[in-house]
Amino acid sequence: TLSRTYMPRTRSKKRAPASSSSGGASGSLCERSPAALRLISECLDSDDLLLHVLGLLPLAGLGRAACVSSRWARLAASNSLWASLAERVWEGRHVSEACRAQRRQHGRSALRRSLAESEARHIDPSLLCELTWHFRFKRAAGEHWTGSDPYWQGARARTLRFEPDGAVRWEEEAWDGLM
Repeated sequence: TLSRTYMPRTRSKKRAPASSSSGGASGSLCERSPAALRLISECLDSDDLLLHVLGLLPLAGLGRAACVSSRWARLAASNSLWASLAERVWEGRHVSEACRAQRRQHGRSALRRSLAESEARHIDPSLLCELTWHFRFKRAAGEHWTGSDPYWQGARARTLRFEPDGAVRWEEEAWDGLM
């Protein structure tokens, strides 16, 4: 027969949040111990399961995980992993069609390119023509302008596209040629 021993409840001490830096003893177990990563690797025999786990890591953690073993490095370099990471990073953001097309064959390069594009300070003419722009007058434009703007009447903002020849194509024909 099994006997139960009584263990009094003790208040657990609150831990300080783990530091995101790579140095020092703070941080997650995986950041501090390659042995812990190897143990996890042994538990994760399925490549599909390991790919799923690697996909949950932040990008910097993925680089560290690739150093665990040749198997982890191979999986960390797989296009399917990088393509899914790109989708996760791109969620809710504009990403050029060129990056999205590149993701299918070269996920890592596509993600790197999109991150570089996101830091751009100027709009490339091809990107300017690729996007659909939403237009509305600011309140400071005055009643004369906001009174005819659908946005200020509770409708969706007007949309326009810039053409490669410099023309502006409005969704609503009445606005064509005005700007």
